[in-house]
Amino acid sequence: MKKILVLAVGIVLIIVVVLVVILVVGGGDNGGGGNDEVAGAVKVPINFQDASNVGSISIDLTYDVAVLQVLEVKAGELAQNAMLEYNIKNPGRVIIGIVDSSGINGNGAVAKIGFNVVAPSGTTPLTLQAVDTHDATSLIDIINTTSNGSFTGQNQTLTPPVISFRP
Repeated sequence: MKKILVLAVGIVLIIVVVLVVILVVGGGDNGGGGNDEVAGAVKVPINFQDASNVGSISIDLTYDVAVLQVLEVKAGELAQNAMLEYNIKNPGRVIIGIVDSSGINGNGAVAKIGFNVVAPSGTTPLTLQAVDTHDATSLIDIINTTSNGSFTGQNQTLTPPVISFRP
């Protein structure tokens, strides 16, 4: 019984920490469901590769404001049943928090970010500055590796950022 109580308190603490960080600085929310289409000329997925039982994730992505202007963030297909909060108030930075008590598994987009193009001939890295992930059951940190993305306006070339997990 004591283990269950400790586990429940741990889950609540992780959820509170992720949401407080995002909500203190303001932002929006998109908890699955509704219209899946993200606004903007450029739709950037944040992709998971080999995810297994990911219960919470915080993502800090940076981009060049001279090239792109962020509009909104929505849940990707892997996070349709998750709670998602985001903050886009600081130009050049997108902070995303996602919580899914049943765990996120598989390959695909966990979030989608909509941008408008400011400089059609510009190029910007889409840099994953910080990514923290936790197991839905044990609440233990999950080791991940990241691959940054990029966008080139001239030929509309997009390389999405990827968060990979050990199989």
